[in-house]
Amino acid sequence: MKSLYVLKAASAIAVALFCIPIALAATTDKASPTVTATLPSIDDSAISAKLRADPLLSVDMNRGEIVSRLMTQWQGELAAPQRENFKDKLSGLRADRLLAVSLVGTFVGVLEVLDGQEKSDRALATLSALGSRDGRKALGDPDKDLLYTPLSPCRLFDTRPYSSALGQLGGTFAANTRRAIVPAGACAIPGSGVKSLVISATTLNNTINSGGFLAMLAPAAPVTTVVDIFNIGSSWSGSNTIVATGAAGQFDVYVSGANAEVVVDVLGYFAPPSSTGSGLRVIQGGFGPTIINGAATNTATGGSAITVSGGEGNAAAGDFATIGGGRDNSTAMFEATVAGGRANAATGGLSAIGGGYGNTASGPSSTVSGGVGNVASGASSYVGGGGNAADDCLDPVSGLNNRPCSNRAEGSWSTISGGESNLAQGSGATVSGGISNNASAFGFVGAGTLNIASGAFSSVPGGYSNRATGYGSTVSGGELNVASGVYSFAAGQFAKALHNHAFVWGDGFANFASTADSTFNVRARGGARFVTAIDGAGNATRTTTINSNGTLDFGSVTRQNINLWGNGGEYGIGVQAGTQYFRTDISNIAANNFGFSWHGGGSHDDGSNAPGAGGVELMRLAANGKLFVLSTITANAFLNTSDRNAKSLFENVNARSILAKVAALPISKWVYRSDDKKDWHIGPMAQDFRKAFGLGQDDKTIATVDAAGIALAAIQGLHQRVNEKDAKIGKLERANEAMKRQLAAIMRKLGM
Repeated sequence: MKSLYVLKAASAIAVALFCIPIALAATTDKASPTVTATLPSIDDSAISAKLRADPLLSVDMNRGEIVSRLMTQWQGELAAPQRENFKDKLSGLRADRLLAVSLVGTFVGVLEVLDGQEKSDRALATLSALGSRDGRKALGDPDKDLLYTPLSPCRLFDTRPYSSALGQLGGTFAANTRRAIVPAGACAIPGSGVKSLVISATTLNNTINSGGFLAMLAPAAPVTTVVDIFNIGSSWSGSNTIVATGAAGQFDVYVSGANAEVVVDVLGYFAPPSSTGSGLRVIQGGFGPTIINGAATNTATGGSAITVSGGEGNAAAGDFATIGGGRDNSTAMFEATVAGGRANAATGGLSAIGGGYGNTASGPSSTVSGGVGNVASGASSYVGGGGNAADDCLDPVSGLNNRPCSNRAEGSWSTISGGESNLAQGSGATVSGGISNNASAFGFVGAGTLNIASGAFSSVPGGYSNRATGYGSTVSGGELNVASGVYSFAAGQFAKALHNHAFVWGDGFANFASTADSTFNVRARGGARFVTAIDGAGNATRTTTINSNGTLDFGSVTRQNINLWGNGGEYGIGVQAGTQYFRTDISNIAANNFGFSWHGGGSHDDGSNAPGAGGVELMRLAANGKLFVLSTITANAFLNTSDRNAKSLFENVNARSILAKVAALPISKWVYRSDDKKDWHIGPMAQDFRKAFGLGQDDKTIATVDAAGIALAAIQGLHQRVNEKDAKIGKLERANEAMKRQLAAIMRKLGM
């Protein structure tokens, strides 16, 4: 069937749109008050095919709910005094226009539909004043297709005693009774041309628990239990249905199995469409016939096999071009398509516009799905929707409010999915959405506002006023970030990746920029935390934190925190229970160049213990445990290991020989060359000391234990010499005393 009113799919669409079930015929009983939707079976098969589920019927049957939903959706666009008038206009819309209002996605579209209704109403009023018939015409053959006309719900008849409709029509139905109902113009039902009525039937079973059936039948149609019949329960029950009628709307009511009251309200009727109006026009052409339908203002020129399916003011040009409907739409090239909407222009070959308002698809194979004022001018370009008819949007380059608010896909293969005032101006450029974003050749902007991806293959997924201007650069989001270097990356806020391959993270305080190529730059005034291991619950077990004061924090786990060099951690710093340690390689412990070294000044030198040019080695702790210090060591005491158990290869020494060598050892007063204070010292030279005694590891140093040992040995040698001299002196003193006594005895003898 051609008619829009006989397509099952259309009914399904209406159900999906309004989430309202379409009740064509239903059964109810005492045990189950629910309503089960079924399609009626009508005896006249030709009519039956025409009376399938209709979306416009669904609209009229649920008009109140639809108007209520639309008021909730759009009342925010209106001042309080305007809302009641808006509701009245919605309530007075024809079913097809109320359906259109439910489908549009913008308030501007709603106003367009209301404007079209008012113009139509004024035109009909003029025709009526001139005595003319309604000039509207449904698509299709008036002998085969039906047009549904909704009516305000009207009580057609009521068998109860106080009825004021068509009267009691014989009063209460007795069981197995059939009556003919002739509207005779009641409820605005036409006196001719009616094919079927949409009614609401309500029944009251006066024979309790008797069961029974109610049938709504075409005049003289046979009664069966499968034709428009539903069960009458023990109380009031009702349902909506469609009943085939005679030309004046007459039909029969049959009640079986029970005495019942019957109330029937009419909701609308089906009748053939008017045969007047512009109608269907067919023009033969080289590639096939051009088909024009709808208003007389629709045209098809400049080609053949063109189709204009409906609407008004549409102009299709180009072989195989198509305009589905709408208003003031146009095509200008071969195989261009405008599905609908208003003032849309598909001017490129193979271009297409789905709908919306004021859209243009001028590039070959370009597409605009919808929206307002959008332009797809690049070859194979695409705009999904969005847009705005204004021209005062903010330009992200100039900062002025002079930019079209529509979306423009100007580059070949460029894409704009939606949003407003977006520009994809280079080949392969993409803007997914947002407001006032720019993307150049193969650049990408995901969303946000005032973002620019002008570098080839650059990307800005979102955020505000970000710039990715370098080749392959990326700004991941955030605000006021710039990535101008080749393959640079910026994120956060105020991050400026100005150098090639630079990574910059800004924390928003002020501009933070890279300083050189291939650098990793992060400003995090609150610190930075790195988690390298977790437990089963996801809690961090290994962390490294750079605190806001610049200090490093390695957490509370004992480990070697820093590996300075080597794959096995041979050089590092760590923490044990209560101990901080420093580790160095001792694979060649015999060489003094392994260990720890402290330098002053200079610069890095790969040589072992080398302080670099201009530097000084202040101290060295060799891998063999030896400590070398450039200058004075100050301490309360130095304890040299002297445990017998720590020593071996014992030999006796000649103390007198050592004393003689000490006596011969040159001793001088001097200062160290490295001592800026020029502190004076007294002592031997290491060369003389080693020559005299052969002790120590070289002739550049004197071990304190050796100096002390030589001194002690010399003292012992001196002590031996002193003892010998003391013995000689004692002997001489004793001899002297003996001589004194002899001399005294001689002098006494001489009387002296």
